[in-house]
Amino acid sequence: MEELSGAVLLFFITALISSYGSLQLGPVNGGVLRYCFRGEFRRAIWLAFGGSLTEIPYASVAVWGSSWLNKIRGLDLWINYGIILLFLLLGIRYLLLAKKELTIETGLPLKLRTSPFREGIALAMFNPQLPLFWISILLWMKSGLGIYPDGLLKQAAFVLGTAAGAFYLLWLMIRISIKKRSRLSELSRRYQPDKLLGWFFILMAIVQVLRVIWGFAVNA
Repeated sequence: MEELSGAVLLFFITALISSYGSLQLGPVNGGVLRYCFRGEFRRAIWLAFGGSLTEIPYASVAVWGSSWLNKIRGLDLWINYGIILLFLLLGIRYLLLAKKELTIETGLPLKLRTSPFREGIALAMFNPQLPLFWISILLWMKSGLGIYPDGLLKQAAFVLGTAAGAFYLLWLMIRISIKKRSRLSELSRRYQPDKLLGWFFILMAIVQVLRVIWGFAVNA
């Protein structure tokens, strides 16, 4: 029962993080927005579903990579240092992306556009930073929250949570666009999700620095 409750908690935490991470305006978001602007909301749903499913293999790679790193002795201290650099690099990357103008046109061949589900999968495959993103989140969960998917049930909860959170954010985007289609583009430019995500990672890096300093002070 304790393992099941831990898996459920991990699922919802991961889904929440995935929803926030999906605020980044990328290929899948752009494809969904394009269909929404055309009024093709059913195709937008299928594209979002296909794009969200791609989170599963990427998150599985992250679980395998983090589990492999976790078995190597003596890496805990270096992980605490490495995650600072990792968060900083991700933060800088997203801040740089925030300066780029969102392009709705995906440029995919017409054959892929005939099926929005396959189009969503194809678009999501152009997001190879996802394993790195989820490895950093896993390391932060272990060092900051004290939780880790160390069993098959928890690993499944983590992986499914990434897909569920991404799909929920895209579904919410579609629902908003149905009601306020004319203001959707204006809102995305005003709040700049890429910039918010970039500052979020930089803040996490600062928090990790403070944790390392506190650890040295306590152990001194």
